[in-house]
Amino acid sequence: MIGQAGARNVFEGCDGDYKQVSWEDVVAKNPDWIQLGVRNRGDAAANKEAFDQAEAFLKSFPATKGLTAVREGRFLRIGSERTTIAGVGNADAVEEIARTIHPTRFEADR
Repeated sequence: MIGQAGARNVFEGCDGDYKQVSWEDVVAKNPDWIQLGVRNRGDAAANKEAFDQAEAFLKSFPATKGLTAVREGRFLRIGSERTTIAGVGNADAVEEIARTIHPTRFEADR
């Protein structure tokens, strides 16, 4: 899904459906964007609070606060279910990711 949106997962190529990584692994990759791995809390206000908390953690955690994505505030605020569970909503999630990471490509839509 990330690739379909015009991005590259820095941990692509792992064997299996997921790969457990350490903070050291994340720091070594120094991503341009970070998807905040937040599960749906049931309503928009609770989701926003969870995303805000995840972002605040990354901005204050010594291992991550110097990452390019963190320094430049490039966080993908899309619930983890939307990118891990297959379904008809995947097309909308791909578009949301693309609009977030490539906003100038969608300027004509505004």
